[in-house]
Amino acid sequence: MAWREITVGGTHWNVSPVAEKTQRSSAWRLVLAFRPNTPRHKSIWAQTSLEAPSPSDLFAKADRMTAEKLTDALNERLG
Repeated sequence: MAWREITVGGTHWNVSPVAEKTQRSSAWRLVLAFRPNTPRHKSIWAQTSLEAPSPSDLFAKADRMTAEKLTDALNERLG
């Protein structure tokens, strides 16, 4: 199940948050998984600058992300 859903360039994307442990610190970093609803595009993974000391704190920060921020992150990866 998608955490959020956005539409970019006429394509509907399901967005899922992933907590990734950073190697050089004890922090967790937010990575976003964008999965399209069409076979025309492949799934895209985008790292963000959001970090937190625990996954639950990280997901709480992610919940405050706006649809505009998600769209910006995807557009950066689409180039």
